Amino acid sequence: MEIGCLSSQNEISKCKIFQSVTKLDLHSQEPGVIEEQDFMERPIPKTDTSRFDLISCSLVVNFVPDAEARGEMLRRITKFFKTGDNGDGWPKMLFFVLPLPCITNSRYCDDASFGRIMGKLGFVEVKKHTSNKLAYWLFEYDSKRRDLKFTVRKKELHPGGNRNNFCVVLS
Repeated sequence: MEIGCLSSQNEISKCKIFQSVTKLDLHSQEPGVIEEQDFMERPIPKTDTSRFDLISCSLVVNFVPDAEARGEMLRRITKFFKTGDNGDGWPKMLFFVLPLPCITNSRYCDDASFGRIMGKLGFVEVKKHTSNKLAYWLFEYDSKRRDLKFTVRKKELHPGGNRNNFCVVLS
C-alpha cells in the first residue's frame, strides 16, 4: 500500500517487483487508479488478504496537522500489516520519508527520539538515508516488539527560536 501516492508512474508502481499496489491519496490526481481516501478513515482490515507486506508513507505524516494525530497515524499503520508468517517469505516493511528539518531542526523531535517512537511501535530500522532535504527510512515491522502501553509526550529537546515545531505524540 502506498499512502500519499501522487503518481501511478512512480518507482514503486513501475519497478515490477509487486503484483499490485494499493494507492491512496487525499486528493487523487488519477481517479480510478489512485483511490481518493483519507488513510485515517480507511477501515482496519479484518483478514490478511486485505493487509499488506509493504507500506510506503512518503511525505505524508509531516502534513498531518497535529502531533497527536501524527502519532495515531503511525500506530494505525501497524494495523495494516499482515499478521504472523503467512508463508510468502516477505518481511513486513515500511518505507518512510520526512523532510529532513523534521528531524534535524525540530524543538521536539530528533533522530534518536523518532527512532525510539518507531521502536516502541515495533519497527526496526533496516536502512536510513538522508539527502539535502529528505530523510528516508526502511523499517522492518515485528509485532512482537511492540510496546502497546507506552506514551510519548511533547518535550522540548532542542530549544531555539530558529527551530520548527514538528513533533509526534502517542497517548
